Amino acid sequence: MDRPLTGRVAAVTGASLGIGRAVALAFARAGADLAICARGKQISAVAWEAEALGARVVARRCDVADRSSVRSWLRAAVRRFGRLDVLVNNAAMLGPRV
Repeated sequence: MDRPLTGRVAAVTGASLGIGRAVALAFARAGADLAICARGKQISAVAWEAEALGARVVARRCDVADRSSVRSWLRAAVRRFGRLDVLVNNAAMLGPRV
């Protein structure tokens, strides 16, 4: 299996569902380690999936609107991996869906 991102670290916000989840798992399949965050509790399941693909993962529940929460998540990622190579700022605030 080709893993062109081995040794790289990708940070993905909004990684618990939809596009963010798909992006995070694609990075894991490509060999990257991950720092992932989301407001939803599903973030743990995504972390387990990524680890099953061979990625090392720092996963946190956080709201990107809360700067201290984001700082804590990013600091944990840098402590674990030493750096970040890619940032995918996928998190968004959607209003009520109809």
